[in-house]
Amino acid sequence: MDAGQRTASLAKKLGANVYIDSAATNAAAELKKLGGARVILATAPSSKAMSALIDGLADNGTMLVVGAAPEPIEASPFQLIQGRKNIQGWSSGIPTTPKTRSAFQI
Repeated sequence: MDAGQRTASLAKKLGANVYIDSAATNAAAELKKLGGARVILATAPSSKAMSALIDGLADNGTMLVVGAAPEPIEASPFQLIQGRKNIQGWSSGIPTTPKTRSAFQI
C-alpha cells in the first residue's frame, strides 16, 4: 500500500466521504467535479500547492491559510473575481483570552 492509499484509508476512517490524492490527480479539477469546495483549509506550508487549489473553490468559497510558506500564493484577479473567491489567513496557536485579544485590537 503506497502513501496515498494509506492516507485515503485514514481519511475515510476519520469520516471523510471523499479523498483526493493531489499527487495522483488534478485536485482542483476533482473538487470542481464535486461542485467545488466551500472551504479549503490550507495546512501544508506550500504556496505552490495552495495556488493549485484556488480553481477548486466553489462560488463564494474561501481558502483559509494556516500553513506558512515564504513564497507568495499565486492567483490572478480573474480567478478571485469570477466566483467571488476569498483567500484568508489565520494565525493559529494564539490563545484567545481577553488579555491577548486586546493586544491585537486596532
